[in-house]
Amino acid sequence: MSKYYAMVPTGYVEALQQKGKREKARAFLEYFLDMHSDSVNSVRFYKNSWNLSSSGTTHKWIKEFKLEIEKFFTYWSIKNESHYSSVSNKSEPKVNTSKSESEQQKQNQSTNNKDFQKTKGNTSKSESEQQLNKDSNSINNSNINAESEDSANENSSNKRNSYSANFEILWNRYDKKSSNKGRSQTIYKRRWKNTDIKILIEAIDKYKNSIDLTYQKDFDGFLNGLIDSYVPKRAWIKDKNSKEHRGWFYDNENLFISDEQNKLKIESSNVAAYIQEKRFGYIA
Repeated sequence: MSKYYAMVPTGYVEALQQKGKREKARAFLEYFLDMHSDSVNSVRFYKNSWNLSSSGTTHKWIKEFKLEIEKFFTYWSIKNESHYSSVSNKSEPKVNTSKSESEQQKQNQSTNNKDFQKTKGNTSKSESEQQLNKDSNSINNSNINAESEDSANENSSNKRNSYSANFEILWNRYDKKSSNKGRSQTIYKRRWKNTDIKILIEAIDKYKNSIDLTYQKDFDGFLNGLIDSYVPKRAWIKDKNSKEHRGWFYDNENLFISDEQNKLKIESSNVAAYIQEKRFGYIA
């Protein structure tokens, strides 16, 4: 990566800003850029630069920054590996070698069978659509909240001005009506439509409880980045018996909740070690 460009964990920075810790957010960016450019400075240097009262607090901040950077790059390393594996193992569609035979059979069919074939075709189409819907609903089968209203709305002649039921729930829960509603729904459909609405409501509530509502961000901006700090990530963890559990990892709370609703605290200082020991990982 060029020294002129860097991937920065903006979610962590924005979370600090929303909690009113702008000085700490600026300190993190300074530390991150020093790390990126291999600029090595002393603890005393950062203590003075960040206007902190003690070296102990400076050490604590630096340790926290180190862990956040580790988690950030580990996540992208895992995501990169997972995506590469998925692409490498994706099979190509089979070539239909019998296409010419099928076309010849169609040409030889009697005109008396056209109505029968039309009915049969409609039946096959219905079965195919049912299978397609079944396959679609099986994607992300944990905590999916696919809503039938969306399908109805997309077929509506007035779909540009229509909003799905789940989006309306979130829109009113967030309650910042000055936001761009159309853009907000576009982002919701692109990023969050298949996420359990309970997770999104929880994220909205946590965000609003953590800030001065005078500075509440517009909903489209919240959905397009800031929400990432409040939505847990899908993850897996192995217990002491090497049994794998899947669920949600609340990064800011160091809390893992399995799909069976079992809770496990994971200290930030242990996350990197767990990942290296292949006891914990994110699900892309």
